[in-house]
Amino acid sequence: MKTKKGVSGVISMLLIVLLVFVTVGILWATISGLIKDRTGESESCFGNFGKMEINSKYTCYNSSANETVFSIERKDIDLDELLISISSEGQGHSIELLITPRSDLEELTNYQRNDEVVLPGKNSGSTYYLDMNKISFQTKPTSIKIAPVINGHQCEVIDTLEIIDDCEVLL
Repeated sequence: MKTKKGVSGVISMLLIVLLVFVTVGILWATISGLIKDRTGESESCFGNFGKMEINSKYTCYNSSANETVFSIERKDIDLDELLISISSEGQGHSIELLITPRSDLEELTNYQRNDEVVLPGKNSGSTYYLDMNKISFQTKPTSIKIAPVINGHQCEVIDTLEIIDDCEVLL
């Protein structure tokens, strides 16, 4: 009788250990799938800080024409599009710059003053003119922010400019 009690204790301990391993395995399979989904989204955005910038030397507000001139520099970064956010005293406006030229943005022109705007190519930059009247802004913008979209995922804001000089001061 005494030997039977010892054997059933060993068997019950093995069953408990086996049950713990099965439970851990099920939890790991569930959690690792969720982690892979989340890291897949963030991997495309990781390591791109400083690869897209607002060039403050060529960014200013022209009060006489009520337009904002801003320049964006792109380094070696692959992206689908760039989201630009302009804010001014409780107002906001967003613009999507694509790899392919756009002519449907009435408020934005490129540095050559034509309607076909496009995202700057790799290792280059572009200057844009934003007609503040067409977006119903009557004052100087308080900030410009840019956020890239990479592999279909919108990344965090990669650069912000909060001090926008008057263009006449820069001349």
